[in-house]
Amino acid sequence: MPWAAMLYAHIGAADAAALTLKEWKTVFNNPGHGSRHNPYYPGLSLIWKHPFDSAGEGEEEIMQMDGAAASVAAVLYMLCHERNGVIRLFFGAPSEWKDVSFENILTDGGFLVSATRRGGQIAGLTVTAMRNGTFRYTLTGKESDAVSVKMSAGETWRQCP
Repeated sequence: MPWAAMLYAHIGAADAAALTLKEWKTVFNNPGHGSRHNPYYPGLSLIWKHPFDSAGEGEEEIMQMDGAAASVAAVLYMLCHERNGVIRLFFGAPSEWKDVSFENILTDGGFLVSATRRGGQIAGLTVTAMRNGTFRYTLTGKESDAVSVKMSAGETWRQCP
């Protein structure tokens, strides 16, 4: 399900991405928030066994490490991802995430990006170039709205609207 959330984020269906991760958490996480291989509910997967049989014995739980790692990757992708050389900031983040920020996501092209959204609006953007290049980004998700900033290795650029 985390990969599906990333696909939704990729096309800008941010609310669907967030809902998919909520479903994954509900269906594939145990009460301690551990990622499970088998779902807790029938019908959402071909693999299902009731967590407790008639004797009260629980099934042997199988941990799913890649599900947990992929969910983290999906959240990062919702906040910041690259397509066609343009970094899309918050393009996959749902409208309900009005106040959200991230720090030092390493993007394609060698840029460390940090950004803050408050009240649904961009409140700050900091980019550090790890090598010479042009940082191209959009806040709308549209390539035609991309802003280009030529940077040298080690340079830090800030935008605070």
